[in-house]
Amino acid sequence: MPARIPYARHEVVLRSLDKRELAMTAARVGLATPRLFEIEDLDGSFENPVVVKERTGKATVAAPVSIARTSTAALDAVERIRVAGGDPMVQELVHGPLVAYIAVRDQDGRIAAHAQQIAERIWPSDAGGSVRARTIPVDRGLADGAAALLADLDWFGLAQLQFILGPDGRHRLIDFNGRFYGSLALVVASGVNVAAIWAASATGRPGPRTTSAVTGQRYQVLQSDLRRAWVERRGGLIRDIFDCVRFAPGATHSVLDRRDLGPACRLSLILLGRMGKRTVRRARGIAARAARAVADVGRRAPRAA
Repeated sequence: MPARIPYARHEVVLRSLDKRELAMTAARVGLATPRLFEIEDLDGSFENPVVVKERTGKATVAAPVSIARTSTAALDAVERIRVAGGDPMVQELVHGPLVAYIAVRDQDGRIAAHAQQIAERIWPSDAGGSVRARTIPVDRGLADGAAALLADLDWFGLAQLQFILGPDGRHRLIDFNGRFYGSLALVVASGVNVAAIWAASATGRPGPRTTSAVTGQRYQVLQSDLRRAWVERRGGLIRDIFDCVRFAPGATHSVLDRRDLGPACRLSLILLGRMGKRTVRRARGIAARAARAVADVGRRAPRAA
Protein backbone atom coordinates (compact mmCIF):
# COMPACT_ATOMS: atom_id res chain seq x y z
CA MET A 1 0.00 0.00 0.00
CA PRO A 2 1.54 3.33 -1.00
CA ALA A 3 2.28 5.74 1.83
CA ARG A 4 4.06 9.05 2.18
CA ILE A 5 6.65 9.52 4.92
CA PRO A 6 6.32 13.15 6.11
CA TYR A 7 10.02 13.73 6.75
CA ALA A 8 13.09 14.98 4.97
CA ARG A 9 15.78 12.62 3.70
CA HIS A 10 17.05 10.03 6.18
CA GLU A 11 20.47 11.64 6.50
CA VAL A 12 18.79 14.98 7.30
CA VAL A 13 16.78 13.37 10.10
CA LEU A 14 19.87 11.70 11.57
CA ARG A 15 21.83 14.95 11.46
CA SER A 16 18.98 16.95 13.00
CA LEU A 17 18.51 14.57 15.92
CA ASP A 18 22.22 14.36 16.72
CA LYS A 19 22.61 16.80 19.62
CA ARG A 20 26.27 17.54 18.92
CA GLU A 21 25.59 18.22 15.23
CA LEU A 22 22.60 20.32 16.28
CA ALA A 23 24.78 22.46 18.57
CA MET A 24 27.29 23.09 15.80
CA THR A 25 24.55 23.99 13.32
CA ALA A 26 22.95 26.33 15.86
CA ALA A 27 26.27 28.12 16.38
CA ARG A 28 26.63 28.52 12.62
CA VAL A 29 23.26 30.30 12.29
CA GLY A 30 23.70 32.43 15.42
CA LEU A 31 21.62 30.52 17.98
CA ALA A 32 23.19 30.18 21.42
CA THR A 33 23.71 26.76 23.00
CA PRO A 34 25.15 25.62 26.33
CA ARG A 35 28.92 25.22 26.27
CA LEU A 36 30.15 21.78 25.23
CA PHE A 37 32.80 20.00 27.29
CA GLU A 38 35.06 17.21 26.14
CA ILE A 39 34.84 14.11 28.30
CA GLU A 40 38.62 14.17 28.63
CA ASP A 41 38.28 17.49 30.50
CA LEU A 42 36.32 15.89 33.34
CA ASP A 43 39.29 15.48 35.66
CA GLY A 44 39.45 15.92 39.42
CA SER A 45 39.78 19.69 39.17
CA PHE A 46 36.60 20.07 37.13
CA GLU A 47 33.96 21.88 39.21
CA ASN A 48 31.33 23.06 36.70
CA PRO A 49 27.82 21.58 37.08
CA VAL A 50 27.05 19.81 33.80
CA VAL A 51 24.31 17.99 31.94
CA VAL A 52 25.23 14.53 30.67
CA LYS A 53 23.06 13.10 27.92
CA GLU A 54 23.08 10.70 24.99
CA ARG A 55 23.69 12.60 21.78
CA THR A 56 21.37 10.64 19.46
CA GLY A 57 18.61 9.53 21.84
CA LYS A 58 19.12 5.80 21.26
CA ALA A 59 19.99 5.06 24.91
CA THR A 60 17.90 7.63 26.78
CA VAL A 61 15.57 5.02 28.34
CA ALA A 62 18.40 3.04 29.91
CA ALA A 63 20.47 6.16 30.67
CA PRO A 64 18.33 9.30 30.89
CA VAL A 65 19.61 12.86 31.05
CA SER A 66 21.38 13.53 34.35
CA ILE A 67 22.76 16.53 36.21
CA ALA A 68 26.28 16.09 37.57
CA ARG A 69 27.86 18.54 40.01
CA THR A 70 31.22 16.81 40.35
CA SER A 71 33.62 15.24 37.87
CA THR A 72 33.09 11.84 39.49
CA ALA A 73 29.31 12.04 39.05
CA ALA A 74 29.74 13.20 35.44
CA LEU A 75 32.08 10.32 34.60
CA ASP A 76 29.66 7.86 36.21
CA ALA A 77 26.86 9.24 34.01
CA VAL A 78 29.09 8.98 30.95
CA GLU A 79 29.83 5.34 31.78
CA ARG A 80 26.13 4.51 32.21
CA ILE A 81 25.41 5.86 28.74
CA ARG A 82 28.28 3.90 27.21
CA VAL A 83 27.19 0.68 28.93
CA ALA A 84 23.71 1.24 27.49
CA GLY A 85 25.25 1.45 24.01
CA GLY A 86 24.99 5.21 23.64
CA ASP A 87 27.35 8.06 22.79
CA PRO A 88 27.56 10.55 25.69
CA MET A 89 27.95 14.30 25.47
CA VAL A 90 28.49 16.87 28.22
CA GLN A 91 27.17 20.44 28.32
CA GLU A 92 27.20 23.18 30.91
CA LEU A 93 24.17 23.42 33.17
CA VAL A 94 22.19 26.57 32.40
CA HIS A 95 19.52 27.67 34.86
CA GLY A 96 16.29 29.23 33.69
CA PRO A 97 12.78 28.51 32.40
CA LEU A 98 12.22 25.86 29.74
CA VAL A 99 10.98 27.51 26.53
CA ALA A 100 9.81 25.76 23.38
CA TYR A 101 9.41 27.09 19.85
CA ILE A 102 7.17 24.91 17.69
CA ALA A 103 7.04 25.16 13.92
CA VAL A 104 5.94 23.31 10.82
CA ARG A 105 8.30 23.84 7.87
CA ASP A 106 6.65 22.93 4.58
CA GLN A 107 8.18 21.36 1.49
CA ASP A 108 8.85 24.78 -0.01
CA GLY A 109 10.97 25.79 2.97
CA ARG A 110 8.34 28.12 4.43
CA ILE A 111 7.32 28.21 8.09
CA ALA A 112 3.67 27.25 7.68
CA ALA A 113 2.78 27.69 11.36
CA HIS A 114 4.49 28.41 14.63
CA ALA A 115 3.95 28.93 18.36
CA GLN A 116 5.94 29.46 21.53
CA GLN A 117 5.41 28.23 25.07
CA ILE A 118 7.09 28.49 28.45
CA ALA A 119 7.09 25.94 31.27
CA GLU A 120 5.89 27.01 34.70
CA ARG A 121 6.66 23.64 36.32
CA ILE A 122 8.80 20.74 35.11
CA TRP A 123 9.25 17.16 36.30
CA PRO A 124 11.70 15.70 37.15
CA SER A 125 12.74 18.97 38.73
CA ASP A 126 16.36 18.98 37.59
CA ALA A 127 16.05 17.99 33.92
CA GLY A 128 12.46 17.16 33.09
CA GLY A 129 9.66 18.12 30.75
CA SER A 130 6.76 20.52 31.13
CA VAL A 131 4.05 19.55 33.60
CA ARG A 132 2.64 23.07 33.51
CA ALA A 133 3.08 25.45 30.60
CA ARG A 134 1.39 28.29 28.75
CA THR A 135 1.60 29.80 25.31
CA ILE A 136 3.36 33.16 25.01
CA PRO A 137 3.92 35.61 22.14
CA VAL A 138 6.44 34.37 19.60
CA ASP A 139 9.82 36.03 20.02
CA ARG A 140 10.67 37.32 16.54
CA GLY A 141 14.42 37.01 17.00
CA LEU A 142 14.03 33.46 18.26
CA ALA A 143 11.71 32.60 15.38
CA ASP A 144 14.17 33.98 12.82
CA GLY A 145 17.01 31.99 14.36
CA ALA A 146 14.92 28.82 14.44
CA ALA A 147 13.91 29.31 10.80
CA ALA A 148 17.58 29.68 9.85
CA LEU A 149 18.42 26.52 11.78
CA LEU A 150 15.68 24.49 10.08
CA ALA A 151 16.77 25.83 6.70
CA ASP A 152 20.39 24.87 7.33
CA LEU A 153 19.27 21.39 8.36
CA ASP A 154 16.93 21.23 5.33
CA TRP A 155 14.21 20.04 7.70
CA PHE A 156 10.66 19.29 6.61
CA GLY A 157 7.71 18.83 8.93
CA LEU A 158 7.03 19.36 12.62
CA ALA A 159 9.83 20.62 14.84
CA GLN A 160 9.85 21.46 18.52
CA LEU A 161 12.99 23.31 19.59
CA GLN A 162 13.64 23.45 23.32
CA PHE A 163 15.57 26.31 24.90
CA ILE A 164 16.66 27.42 28.33
CA LEU A 165 16.07 31.13 28.91
CA GLY A 166 19.22 32.07 30.80
CA PRO A 167 19.65 34.80 33.41
CA ASP A 168 21.24 36.96 30.71
CA GLY A 169 18.03 36.87 28.65
CA ARG A 170 19.48 34.64 25.91
CA HIS A 171 17.70 31.53 24.69
CA ARG A 172 20.07 28.54 24.57
CA LEU A 173 19.04 25.61 22.40
CA ILE A 174 19.16 22.30 24.26
CA ASP A 175 17.08 19.86 22.22
CA PHE A 176 15.23 19.18 18.98
CA ASN A 177 12.07 17.05 18.73
CA GLY A 178 11.08 16.14 15.21
CA ARG A 179 8.01 14.14 16.23
CA PHE A 180 4.82 14.40 18.25
CA TYR A 181 6.04 15.65 21.62
CA GLY A 182 4.63 15.55 25.16
CA SER A 183 2.87 18.93 25.31
CA LEU A 184 1.49 18.84 21.76
CA ALA A 185 -2.05 19.31 23.09
CA LEU A 186 -1.17 22.84 24.23
CA VAL A 187 -0.42 24.29 20.81
CA VAL A 188 -3.43 22.51 19.31
CA ALA A 189 -5.68 23.97 22.02
CA SER A 190 -4.22 27.41 21.29
CA GLY A 191 -5.61 27.23 17.77
CA VAL A 192 -2.71 25.84 15.74
CA ASN A 193 -3.28 22.22 14.74
CA VAL A 194 0.32 21.51 13.80
CA ALA A 195 -0.40 17.83 13.18
CA ALA A 196 -3.06 18.67 10.58
CA ILE A 197 -0.86 21.36 9.01
CA TRP A 198 2.03 18.90 8.81
CA ALA A 199 -0.18 16.22 7.22
CA ALA A 200 -1.63 18.70 4.72
CA SER A 201 1.84 19.87 3.71
CA ALA A 202 3.06 16.29 3.27
CA THR A 203 0.12 15.33 1.06
CA GLY A 204 -0.23 18.56 -0.89
CA ARG A 205 -3.69 19.36 0.46
CA PRO A 206 -4.93 22.63 1.93
CA GLY A 207 -4.50 22.76 5.71
CA PRO A 208 -6.00 24.75 8.58
CA ARG A 209 -5.83 28.51 8.10
CA THR A 210 -4.79 29.42 11.65
CA THR A 211 -1.02 29.58 11.77
CA SER A 212 -0.34 31.60 14.97
CA ALA A 213 -1.24 30.51 18.50
CA VAL A 214 -3.50 32.30 20.96
CA THR A 215 -1.37 33.34 23.92
CA GLY A 216 -2.20 32.50 27.52
CA GLN A 217 -3.51 28.99 26.87
CA ARG A 218 -2.56 26.74 29.80
CA TYR A 219 -1.38 23.12 29.88
CA GLN A 220 -0.92 20.56 32.64
CA VAL A 221 0.11 16.95 33.15
CA LEU A 222 -1.83 16.56 36.39
CA GLN A 223 -0.43 13.22 37.56
CA SER A 224 3.16 14.38 37.03
CA ASP A 225 2.44 17.78 38.58
CA LEU A 226 1.15 16.01 41.70
CA ARG A 227 4.30 13.87 41.84
CA ARG A 228 6.36 17.05 41.58
CA ALA A 229 4.36 18.63 44.40
CA TRP A 230 4.93 15.59 46.61
CA VAL A 231 8.70 16.08 46.23
CA GLU A 232 9.12 19.87 45.92
CA ARG A 233 6.40 20.94 48.40
CA ARG A 234 6.44 24.60 47.39
CA GLY A 235 4.96 26.46 50.34
CA GLY A 236 4.29 23.10 51.99
CA LEU A 237 2.82 19.85 50.71
CA ILE A 238 -0.87 20.71 51.16
CA ARG A 239 -0.48 24.12 49.55
CA ASP A 240 1.41 22.73 46.56
CA ILE A 241 -1.12 19.93 45.98
CA PHE A 242 -3.98 22.41 46.27
CA ASP A 243 -2.19 24.62 43.72
CA CYS A 244 -2.00 21.67 41.30
CA VAL A 245 -5.72 21.00 41.64
CA ARG A 246 -6.58 24.70 41.33
CA PHE A 247 -4.56 24.96 38.11
CA ALA A 248 -6.34 22.01 36.46
CA PRO A 249 -9.73 23.53 35.50
CA GLY A 250 -9.49 25.36 32.21
CA ALA A 251 -6.09 23.90 31.37
CA THR A 252 -5.47 21.58 28.45
CA HIS A 253 -4.21 18.21 29.65
CA SER A 254 -1.86 15.71 28.10
CA VAL A 255 -4.33 12.81 28.35
CA LEU A 256 -7.47 13.99 30.13
CA ASP A 257 -10.20 15.21 27.77
CA ARG A 258 -13.89 15.34 28.67
CA ARG A 259 -14.78 14.45 25.08
CA ASP A 260 -12.79 11.21 25.27
CA LEU A 261 -12.28 9.84 28.79
CA GLY A 262 -11.03 6.42 27.68
CA PRO A 263 -7.28 7.22 27.59
CA ALA A 264 -7.42 8.99 30.97
CA CYS A 265 -9.26 6.06 32.55
CA ARG A 266 -6.75 3.63 31.07
CA LEU A 267 -3.83 5.68 32.37
CA SER A 268 -5.44 5.88 35.82
CA LEU A 269 -5.71 2.10 35.96
CA ILE A 270 -2.06 1.74 34.94
CA LEU A 271 -0.92 4.23 37.59
CA LEU A 272 -3.06 2.60 40.27
CA GLY A 273 -1.64 -0.80 39.31
CA ARG A 274 1.91 0.51 39.63
CA MET A 275 1.08 2.11 42.97
CA GLY A 276 -0.40 -1.16 44.21
CA LYS A 277 2.68 -3.13 43.17
CA ARG A 278 4.97 -0.64 44.93
CA THR A 279 2.81 -0.84 48.06
CA VAL A 280 2.95 -4.65 48.05
CA ARG A 281 6.74 -4.61 47.59
CA ARG A 282 7.15 -2.18 50.47
CA ALA A 283 4.82 -4.21 52.70
CA ARG A 284 6.76 -7.39 51.93
CA GLY A 285 10.02 -5.58 52.70
CA ILE A 286 8.67 -4.35 56.03
CA ALA A 287 7.37 -7.83 56.88
CA ALA A 288 10.71 -9.42 55.98
CA ARG A 289 12.64 -6.95 58.14
CA ALA A 290 10.24 -7.49 61.03
CA ALA A 291 10.62 -11.28 60.73
CA ARG A 292 14.41 -10.98 60.75
CA ALA A 293 14.24 -8.71 63.81
CA VAL A 294 12.05 -11.22 65.66
CA ALA A 295 14.40 -14.05 64.71
CA ASP A 296 17.40 -12.07 65.94
CA VAL A 297 15.67 -11.40 69.25
CA GLY A 298 14.86 -15.09 69.57
CA ARG A 299 18.45 -16.13 68.96
CA ARG A 300 19.78 -13.62 71.48
CA ALA A 301 17.27 -14.42 74.24
CA PRO A 302 18.67 -16.68 77.01
CA ARG A 303 17.31 -20.20 76.87
CA ALA A 304 15.55 -21.70 79.86
CA ALA A 305 17.58 -24.31 81.76
